[in-house]
Amino acid sequence: MKSFTVQSSFNNGVLDDRMAARLDIKQYYQGMSQGDNIVCLPQGGVRRRPGLKYIDTPTNNGRLVPFVFNTDQRYLLAFSNLKIEIYRADTDILVDTVVTPYTTAQLFDLDYAQTADTMIIVHEDHQPRKLVRGATDADFTLSTITMDYTPKYDFNDASSPTPTSEIQQIDFTDSYEAGETYKLTLEGVQTEAIAFLEDAVAADITEHENRIATALQDLPNTGNSGISVTHTGTINDIYNITFAGASANNWGLLAHTVVEYSGSAGGKATITRIQTGVPRTEPVWSAGRGWPRTVTFFEGRLWFGGSKSRPHTVWGSRVNNFFNFDPGKSRADQAVTITLDTDQINRIQALVGGRNLSVFTIGGEHVFKQSVSEPITPENVAIIPQTSYGSKKINPVAIGGAWMFVQRTGKALRE
Repeated sequence: MKSFTVQSSFNNGVLDDRMAARLDIKQYYQGMSQGDNIVCLPQGGVRRRPGLKYIDTPTNNGRLVPFVFNTDQRYLLAFSNLKIEIYRADTDILVDTVVTPYTTAQLFDLDYAQTADTMIIVHEDHQPRKLVRGATDADFTLSTITMDYTPKYDFNDASSPTPTSEIQQIDFTDSYEAGETYKLTLEGVQTEAIAFLEDAVAADITEHENRIATALQDLPNTGNSGISVTHTGTINDIYNITFAGASANNWGLLAHTVVEYSGSAGGKATITRIQTGVPRTEPVWSAGRGWPRTVTFFEGRLWFGGSKSRPHTVWGSRVNNFFNFDPGKSRADQAVTITLDTDQINRIQALVGGRNLSVFTIGGEHVFKQSVSEPITPENVAIIPQTSYGSKKINPVAIGGAWMFVQRTGKALRE
């Protein structure tokens, strides 16, 4: 007697060969052993996968990238060795060809992000470029991006610039009394209040030197070391302030503000420059240090992720000023820089913006901590680890509110 099994659903797709005869799981009754060129339907059945349309024969191996200005003006970018061939989607006609610096071997390490008629293209070996659609289909241009401000970083290695210490002198007049307080301002950023100590006692001189150095060292715009203060006066209280090492720079002249005083006029101080400094810091992106390797737009900022020399750092531009990465005074609309706080230096593979800004690295996945009512700012920026699968250098895809990405082994698709 023959028996038949009625199977009305194939929603679980093609099952692994090791699932054969697994009668104990429900997936067995909703899967198939082989399914070529098909798409599973949510209703349970299957249909043939959509076909492809012949447009043209490529001149070289390459990579296809969409360029969508709006629903009516869509283009297909065919990247190949040292060029982009641009096809209009609704007519399938080659409308323009643009020369690029990207070789065939570099094409799949490119990353890109588009806003309106401009696409930003990045590769760690090349200065970022923008592809701009002009007034007509045949008017695409590719040009290097000149930043309004490039972030600075102290690499502190053999290739770093040789620093020259900045020395400024502050001369407290005799009108200052012990216990009066003042603040110093360095390029718009003010220190905490500093209590004045007279130079009658050696211990007081040392303590006053330390107070000035500590107050300046705590400013967000100085380095994390290198500031020293030396008392040099014999009659008046005169101090030389040296900005060396990580804090060396061509600083603007310090400003002095009295906070609390006991006399009628308050203490006064004269500040002069003794020596002009040269910083050890340098642009974080350059031909020698490498260029950004990933890019996206999010919350009115242009975001770059990773470079050859800083593989696990993320930079966000000023709000609505995409090519300006000046941190300024770390105000809410100014540039953001954050380095992943992980136990490994894992290079960033992708940046994507959705409900949150997500960071995919070769060693794990992370999101920027934020709320709907609170955008990312220099003051609240934080990155929270999510999973530790690691990502392959393939752009994640948004499906149903989640990001699908290929695990770094290339053998698993994760959400």
